[in-house]
Amino acid sequence: MTLLKIGEEARVPLQDFTLDGKEKKGLRYGLGRLEREGCSFEVIPSEGVSRLLPELKVISEAWLA
Repeated sequence: MTLLKIGEEARVPLQDFTLDGKEKKGLRYGLGRLEREGCSFEVIPSEGVSRLLPELKVISEAWLA
C-alpha cells in the first residue's frame, strides 16, 4: 500500500472543464461554500507576483504562528 495525496496538484484542460453534471456535485457544493465564506481564486501573472509578496509574507507568518 502507498499513500496517495489527492487535491494538492492537478492538470485540467480548462477549455473543456465544466461543473455541470451529477459527478461534479461535490465540486459545486465546495465552490458555493468557499464563495459564501468570501474565498476567491486568481491566477497572478508572473510580473504581478512581486507586488503581492509583502502581503503573502504577512499571511504566511500569521499561519506559521
